[in-house]
Amino acid sequence: MNSYRKLFNNVIIFSVGVLGSRLIQFLLVPLYTFYLSKGEYGTADLITTTVSMLLPVVFGAMHESVIRFVMNKTYDEKSDSKCSFNFSDWVSYFFIILSYIKCL
Repeated sequence: MNSYRKLFNNVIIFSVGVLGSRLIQFLLVPLYTFYLSKGEYGTADLITTTVSMLLPVVFGAMHESVIRFVMNKTYDEKSDSKCSFNFSDWVSYFFIILSYIKCL
């Protein structure tokens, strides 16, 4: 029964985070539509949707993996943090080089 309680608590924690961000997005829509034209709002929405789809792919879903390992009591902190920092370093280097090339 303890595993079900832990599962329920984890579901509640993740649900509050997801629903909170969705609620903020929903409440900001009237503000966006008041100040932006239809075309500008469509462009902003397209950019937001594209970025939200690409972020997990580009950063390897680091946010979700960090939360998973923090909630797991048996992970090896040294090896996992070394691997995640190594990956994030390479991703950062890639985008720094990409932005430098774009500026040229």
